[in-house]
Amino acid sequence: MLAQADGPITNIGGINLGGRTLTFDNLANGSTVGFLVDGAISNGNIIKSSSGIVQLLGNNSFTNATV
Repeated sequence: MLAQADGPITNIGGINLGGRTLTFDNLANGSTVGFLVDGAISNGNIIKSSSGIVQLLGNNSFTNATV
């Protein structure tokens, strides 16, 4: 799964990855938050590529791999 953006994307609520890996390819510049996830991420792994900002908020108990 690939989430790619050149502007802000906000997800409110949980994300169940179903055993897959979610890659955030954040193309936003500087201090702009390209992706904001407010909710639990479960059942998979996450990868952040590029130099943009991914912000995880809320009560999150994510324990799998983060690259």
